[in-house]
Amino acid sequence: MKLSRWANLPPTSRSLLLWSSTSPFNFSISTSIRRTLAVKSSLASKASFNFLPFVLAFASEFRRSTLSLSISGSCSLIELDVVEGAVQSLTTSFRPSKRCIMAIMWMRGRKSLYLPIHSCNSGIIYLPSPYSPSVADRCGTSGVHQVFSCLSPSLQSIITMNPSNNRKPYHGERRKLVFAFDVGTTFSGISYSILDPGEVPKIWTVTMYPGQGTTGGDSKVASILEYDANGSVCAIGAEASQYSENGVAEERGWTKVEWFKLHLRPKTFGPSRIEDGRIPPLPGNKSVVDVFADFFSYLYRCGREHIQNTHAAGDHILRSVEGHIEFILGHPNGWGGAQQAQMRQAAIKAALVPDNELGHARIQFVTEGEASLHYCLNSGLSMDVLKEGANIMVVDCGGGTIDLSSFRFLSANPIAATEIAPPGCRLQGSVFVNRRAYTFLLEEKLKGSSFDDPQDVERIVDRFETIKRRFKEGNGPVYIRFGTSRDDDPEFGVKKGVLKLTEDEVAGLFRPSLDSIVEAIDEQIRLAPYDIQGVFMVGGFTSNDWLFSTLRNRITSRGLSLCRPDGFTNKAVADGALSFYLDHFVSARVARMAYGSPCNALYDSSDTEHVSRASQIYVDYAGYDRLRHGFSLILPKGTRVQEEQEFRCRLCRTDRRLSRLKNVSAAIMSYIGAKNDPKWTDLEPGDFETLCTVTADTSQLLPTMSRRHGPRGHAYYR
Repeated sequence: MKLSRWANLPPTSRSLLLWSSTSPFNFSISTSIRRTLAVKSSLASKASFNFLPFVLAFASEFRRSTLSLSISGSCSLIELDVVEGAVQSLTTSFRPSKRCIMAIMWMRGRKSLYLPIHSCNSGIIYLPSPYSPSVADRCGTSGVHQVFSCLSPSLQSIITMNPSNNRKPYHGERRKLVFAFDVGTTFSGISYSILDPGEVPKIWTVTMYPGQGTTGGDSKVASILEYDANGSVCAIGAEASQYSENGVAEERGWTKVEWFKLHLRPKTFGPSRIEDGRIPPLPGNKSVVDVFADFFSYLYRCGREHIQNTHAAGDHILRSVEGHIEFILGHPNGWGGAQQAQMRQAAIKAALVPDNELGHARIQFVTEGEASLHYCLNSGLSMDVLKEGANIMVVDCGGGTIDLSSFRFLSANPIAATEIAPPGCRLQGSVFVNRRAYTFLLEEKLKGSSFDDPQDVERIVDRFETIKRRFKEGNGPVYIRFGTSRDDDPEFGVKKGVLKLTEDEVAGLFRPSLDSIVEAIDEQIRLAPYDIQGVFMVGGFTSNDWLFSTLRNRITSRGLSLCRPDGFTNKAVADGALSFYLDHFVSARVARMAYGSPCNALYDSSDTEHVSRASQIYVDYAGYDRLRHGFSLILPKGTRVQEEQEFRCRLCRTDRRLSRLKNVSAAIMSYIGAKNDPKWTDLEPGDFETLCTVTADTSQLLPTMSRRHGPRGHAYYR
């Protein structure tokens, strides 16, 4: 690999550091000397990288124009002091089968800029991020950013950027702990960050949960609870799954609670509404807030135990952050203020935070779509995607919901993005494939057989869950073992306890979800004012090869690229929620609904809609004709809203008695219907929802109010 040209370095640049793997790593530096180029070589051991002893050949104190070094071994450090001069080229070679770790540090004065190059496989070097003038200037190395601007386009296209390396140190006055909870329909996850003043925050993932067979390595836990008849929690997570599978829960009369997240959904959910009867019910003595509170308490306990068990002085860390723990809660794109209020109530009930203003401020919310974007950015997006003016879509395919968000990059370094379309949300996650499998087996495939009992079908669907994850196109029939060799009914595809399903039958269970995803992607494309170039898929459902490959065929025909980021995408929301808190890449969001306030509209005889409501006219205290059920729009749907941007409308209240104006209240409502300018709340009452009520103490203004007279001579105050 050859980097064709390196730009001029600052006169006092120093410290080019390289660490190599066990394979030979050869490089040469060609220079043009203006005065003196002094090169000093040093050897050092980096125990944290677990490197072995090394052998190094080097030259120093030279005045030649070229220096060639050959490095063998696994720990090599070369320090080059460039007094004055310009590096013209850098050539490296190594065996593609080995890994190489390299880092570059430019120092000037007492400031430094450190850029680690994480890994190298198959001859490809992955750079976390390029320099930019702003970064270089902040670090006192103006001009160094030119180094990477001269890379060839072919090499730039394979460079992976990791914005976490540009994450700023925490500037708070004291240590803080931040948890991110991703409560999924089927599985949940926890990420956290310990913020120490002056240190760059790092995102950690909880990988140990009670009852899991392996220690470390699974970043998710089942979203399942078991309750007894009194409503007490008996088991949660992996332990609840075990008690359910081995029959202990049934023997003890416990009630299994799963998919509880979907009970919090807005009842008006656009194109993918579902009835409560299609969701497993909650116990009669438990509300959805109660269940969320129990599960939040469990996640909090697991997070604390993980810190105690995996961090040195973990107990001390937890004691040092008491009262200074914040929580980031992810939720589907389709949820709003009402759902956030219930989640906050559950967090308070779980004793995560106190029920006061300071406690409420320690809880933040982020949509799963925006969290997924942050995850993708930290997992690495190639430079041909992550560049100024690029537009991408992130699709989070989870257990319950499909969340879609589209973004435009305003800047690549530092990363700044803005939402360009109202976020989408569909109730077509992986659990609905299971629900369709249950209905298909009970009402079609096994109807009339000796296995059409609901409990038998439920057992088959449980076995189908494992098969579902591995299903891919071209593998032929699917076989589900659910019984013994005595379970035989060949007429219905059951032989010796094994049910046979054709590939098309299984694909048919996935197609409604696939069609819904494609429809939602098309909607995002239609609503976005810019052309989308790429679609990034995350979430547990995305790991299914049939869904991904079939979706890719459908999407690429629209001229879009489709890919899955590396890593465990089932932890995308938890890790991404932490990145949202730390990195904050998105500066503006698009309102997915309209917001306004109910009002009594002043009658306008030239407005046909008003004329059609003439029979509803009433005269207000001031003597003006008005119509009830009006809606004063504050924020139209689809508006791009910058952070801290304000939207307002003017409302007034009139009364004939001054004493009744001591307090003034106004409701803030949302509208999720199709109209761009809704004017009447009684036309689509199901599409309006009261989010909150704003109340103002206006008693101090009463002395300044004077009596007014309306067109009919009525006296009033306003």
